[in-house]
Amino acid sequence: MANVSKVLKQDLENIDKMTDKIAIEEVEQITDQELKTKALKKAIASVNRKHGKGTITTGIPPVSRTPTGLAAFDLLTRQFVDGELVSYGLAKGQYTMIWGKNDVGKTCLTFQIMSKLQDEMGILFTDAEYKYDPIWAMQNGVDAENTPVLKPDNLEEYLNILIDMAGSTGMNVIDSAVSVASDGEMADKKGNRDMNDNTIALNARKMSQFFRVATARLSKAGTITLILNQVRTAGIGGYATYEDYPGGQALKFYCASIIKAIRSKTTAKEIPEYGLTPSHDVTLKVNKGINETKSTTTTFFVESGFDPLADLIIQLREYNFIVEAKNEEGKKKVGYYKFHDSDETYRLSAMYPIVEERFDELYRRLMETEEPMEEINEPQDIQEEIDGINE
Repeated sequence: MANVSKVLKQDLENIDKMTDKIAIEEVEQITDQELKTKALKKAIASVNRKHGKGTITTGIPPVSRTPTGLAAFDLLTRQFVDGELVSYGLAKGQYTMIWGKNDVGKTCLTFQIMSKLQDEMGILFTDAEYKYDPIWAMQNGVDAENTPVLKPDNLEEYLNILIDMAGSTGMNVIDSAVSVASDGEMADKKGNRDMNDNTIALNARKMSQFFRVATARLSKAGTITLILNQVRTAGIGGYATYEDYPGGQALKFYCASIIKAIRSKTTAKEIPEYGLTPSHDVTLKVNKGINETKSTTTTFFVESGFDPLADLIIQLREYNFIVEAKNEEGKKKVGYYKFHDSDETYRLSAMYPIVEERFDELYRRLMETEEPMEEINEPQDIQEEIDGINE
């Protein structure tokens, strides 16, 4: 018992040295749990005043997230507690990575997210690939005239700038992670460098250093960091190949969410005329994350990439908010659809203005639905004559 008291006294002395607020004589007299809890809260408050708010946190606060406005993406980021939706969207103060092959639509997906968030926060776009197209960005809704674009000379430069701007921007976009050479690849300490020199894993080491240095600052500032990355194909003994992303193990460890974008060879069926030409389907698959939904599929359009309204309708159909209507015999009536809780039927094209008008309501209801609803199998009467809105 004496040894326990000695250890407790030493711990209390350490608390006193750190906070300069609690007297040893006072703490030694603490015997019940209530007083100990009060002393702990007092010590935590003192530490946070001395070292900055959030140094020590208590309770179970949900991760603060910002909705992206693209249902296919937000469905992959939802958090539920006891069946209740807590949050969805990009996590503030954390890293999110989207990776995939060339031309799958990673940058267009990012542009759609930027167009949604640009009125809420400052966004810095790092064009490490030197392929930023402001016209294409504007077609995707980005305010290109007022969006700062960083074109770094080397990896260290843009990583240092991101650290320096922590707290000044609400969102950092890196396109893409290791597509620019590090300073060490360009020249050694003597200013010399040859293409024959071996600088393998140098970028990965620099990325690891960046995460170690920047994570605390970006997290406390609540900055969203969205990292785009490419695909590297590796072989296994010459018999098999697998896909991975460059950047080293640090990317796997520090990114809270990792989503792979996969281009499908097929195109979504039954997309009505909406002034957009479908190009291909894109499946978003969760490689790392705590959410229950592991993948979603949406459509990439030739004119503007991803369309939030068309995407919402695709996801509403996937979750049976919108179902195919049936005739009196219970057979599906091709080309006619209805909301699951309504008897009124429409052509799918006629549902666009209805969904657009109810966008926020339907979006929220979709996010609150953990699993696709069971389709109601009761026969529905189909009007032979469709009024003006259904034409």
